[in-house]
Amino acid sequence: ESLRFKYKSMQKKEPLMKKSIKRRIVDTDLDLYPDDGKVLKVANADEIKEVVLKGYASGLYIHNLPQLESVNIEKVNYLGELNKCPQLRTIKVETIEGSIDRQLLDGSQNVEEIEIGQVDTIDQEAFINCKKLKRVSIQTGTVTIWDRAFSGCSALEKVEIGANVKAIKARAFQGCTSLSTLKLPDTVFEIGQSAFANCPELKQAVMPADLQTIGTGSFGKGVLFSTSFRGALSK
Repeated sequence: ESLRFKYKSMQKKEPLMKKSIKRRIVDTDLDLYPDDGKVLKVANADEIKEVVLKGYASGLYIHNLPQLESVNIEKVNYLGELNKCPQLRTIKVETIEGSIDRQLLDGSQNVEEIEIGQVDTIDQEAFINCKKLKRVSIQTGTVTIWDRAFSGCSALEKVEIGANVKAIKARAFQGCTSLSTLKLPDTVFEIGQSAFANCPELKQAVMPADLQTIGTGSFGKGVLFSTSFRGALSK
């Protein structure tokens, strides 16, 4: 029953002050050395419902908080693990400078909403089989959404992909059976094989004008596409 953080600070400040109460953990003025691997034990772990992380951390790991409902993060280099938090419903992150790691939500697959301000990479299977996930918002960043990142998220109805997303890899949204509409920004140049396969409710897709590569079986039958391609499209 612990929160594990790895912090990184650009200048020396006062030692980390950590406050723990029954319903909330607030971390401010972060100042642990990079990748020191220190494990911070959590008081009243069975009662914590919210985690708020202010400042900059090199990476974030959360484990075994059975009542945790929401995570709100200001800035991290990478998002490592949010494991075994079965009541977790909402994840909000302002900035992820690096990546969201593979199988981020092992044992925490009741998440309903994910909102990311900026991220560089969403790794393979990061949110795979999150059956209750309804909404994903990715606002900006040089983003690659890797293979099967959201595969099997059968309740996913809405995907908001903002500027600078570059590539959506193979089977990234395969089996998102509730997804009904899709609008991709013009920055997307690649859609991988079966990226949106087995999405029977997807009837309309606004495609990027500069799309260069689209993989075999990227979309199911009956999807109405809207775009005016400027690039040389290949398969």
